[in-house]
Amino acid sequence: MPKNKMWALLPPWFAVEGYTMIKPERPILIEPSTNLAFEKVPKELFAHLDKLQKPPSFNLNIIIASKWAITCEFEGNDEHKKEALESIEALGTLVRIITPQKFFWHSILIPKDLFKPFRIPSIVEYQRDSDRSRIDLEEIPTLCDIYPFFKTKYHRAKISRSKVFNSIAFLNAALYEYDLIQQILLITSLECLFNDDGEKIAKKLAHRTTAALDEDRQIFDEIKTAYKTRCDIVHGNLVETGVPIIDLLNQCSYLRQHLCGVLQKLITEVKPDSVWWDRNKYKKWLETLDKKRVVATKQSN
Repeated sequence: MPKNKMWALLPPWFAVEGYTMIKPERPILIEPSTNLAFEKVPKELFAHLDKLQKPPSFNLNIIIASKWAITCEFEGNDEHKKEALESIEALGTLVRIITPQKFFWHSILIPKDLFKPFRIPSIVEYQRDSDRSRIDLEEIPTLCDIYPFFKTKYHRAKISRSKVFNSIAFLNAALYEYDLIQQILLITSLECLFNDDGEKIAKKLAHRTTAALDEDRQIFDEIKTAYKTRCDIVHGNLVETGVPIIDLLNQCSYLRQHLCGVLQKLITEVKPDSVWWDRNKYKKWLETLDKKRVVATKQSN
């Protein structure tokens, strides 16, 4: 049976660094069994897209600027089409998890700039610079090794609507936002992962994140500070005084790093795999984190 190819156009900031060293028409294969790959988008595909009826907000020129897509071949039936979609979704999600430092890099801003709810700062006003998300060529072998394990765990977690899946869903949403909204969604993602009973949430998120990463008290302090900022914002305590935008951007940066670090460990180290979808196994994992000793500074107590 002839195969179709599904194209998932990537945003303009996506790139594969070092790709100019290989032939432009050659796809970068991730999973041989499905021909899942990163691929430069041919001009004829854009010509086809230009003829389609598009919503008013659809800017073809911006999409063309990216020239990258995740592609997946499939046989011509609905079941195989669904599997191709799931493969593309899993790969896009994994790229975000393993490259958190390459999303939405912000240049240094004037410290006196404040964010005051509910005034959403524009990208032009506060986001002076934005780095592209990218996969370096030397990272491709690691991505290929991790992907099959992640795909299986992610699929099972999605079916069961587990806390791990919900956490990843909020992470995905956060990476499309900026500043305030991104910070709130990242904290929500941590809550999905680590808040199991609504008690002492700030301390619980801080302790479990630090324990999962086997790190020191600096991460504990950072999570508690970010959680307090989030609560002050959503409960209206910063309406008059505001919060330095630099602080907000820094919080987004280290929240992405820590959250994705925990998810990476869940992919490659945490056993059994069923922690991703089995409620009891997940609860036992949290219990092991709670048993680890994490020393906080006096300012965090």
